[in-house]
Amino acid sequence: MTSKLTTFISSEKELHDYVKAGATHLIIDNTPYSNRSLKPESTLQNTISLFKTCQTKYPDIKLSLNCDVILHNHMIDDIISLFKLLNDINCHHIRFQDLGILTLIKDYCPKATPCYISETGSNNIESLKQLVELGVECIQFTNELPFNHIQQFENELNIETQLQVHGHILIQHSHRQLLSGINKAAFTFHQTEDHNFKGRFYHFYEGQHGTFMFGHFDRCLLEEISRLKKCNITDWIIDFRGLNNDIISQCITTYQKTAKTDLNKTNLTQYKLNLEILTKRPSKAGFFISNKTDIDWRDEKKQPLKNKQVVAQFLDTEKPNYLVMEAIHKFEVTDNLYLLTPENKELHYNTISISNLTDSNLTVCQSGEMIKLPWIKGIMPGTKLIQPI
Repeated sequence: MTSKLTTFISSEKELHDYVKAGATHLIIDNTPYSNRSLKPESTLQNTISLFKTCQTKYPDIKLSLNCDVILHNHMIDDIISLFKLLNDINCHHIRFQDLGILTLIKDYCPKATPCYISETGSNNIESLKQLVELGVECIQFTNELPFNHIQQFENELNIETQLQVHGHILIQHSHRQLLSGINKAAFTFHQTEDHNFKGRFYHFYEGQHGTFMFGHFDRCLLEEISRLKKCNITDWIIDFRGLNNDIISQCITTYQKTAKTDLNKTNLTQYKLNLEILTKRPSKAGFFISNKTDIDWRDEKKQPLKNKQVVAQFLDTEKPNYLVMEAIHKFEVTDNLYLLTPENKELHYNTISISNLTDSNLTVCQSGEMIKLPWIKGIMPGTKLIQPI
């Protein structure tokens, strides 16, 4: 099965550029109907015109509408008018997250395939089966799902599926406009550096549908491409809305090459590095330690700890001053304690000192106690404090 290379468009220039780069499925993404569209001037007429242009010039390209707004009553008449028009011009998919829109698709655009998308929900098979029973025929998996769950869902659900393979990771969304003090006409994304982790830049965007915060790195599954192919996902989505066309085109072309050719790890890492240079941002797979969805991209087959005991687990860090851990066993503070990262890297102190949260030095730590250690380079979420036995 060959997955379709999918991305978002809001203009004729994007249409031509991305088809030329290798896109085979285009999602029309305009402000009245899309939560995260960056085209404030778009209208119903603009949307229909873009559909017709694409169908005339690229009849083999699959076309969808992004309609993932949270539906309010005042929007319903406009969306009904749009759906009636789309039903006459062959829109392949309508992407939604509000179940009220599913009803409107069935009533006013029954020729379109309803595609459910949600940034943070439906990570279990029972929820997805319920959506299918309601009439959903396509689902975009969330970024939190590990590959083994994706493969399970693919086996149990006889529907089309989609997955974001590259692009920005949304981590916060408020329907309120929180950046009112900033001149929004002056930027696409507002960039802010994390004061605890210098060099980590988070992006913010405010539009008609609220304020959005994106992670300090981009999602990139290039180094996971062999497992990605085995999942038989219908659509690989590249979501770089807000960046210039050249960057998005290069990203599409890169995934087109890797989809057609079996490349070794070195080649894939170089492709990943090339895109990081282009975007000026780091990238990684984007699974997350906190909910254990990173289990299949870290070394889950590593040998269990021998002659060692985990005595505390990472909670937080204040770079470059200290890190906070929670003791999970009672233990004595000795210089043979060391840190072990999720990547199995050992971090050693020359002399270790541990204090409580009020900075009183400890010689013995009690189970459940919050403790502070000196900050050390290489510390990351998931790190454990180890005591040799």
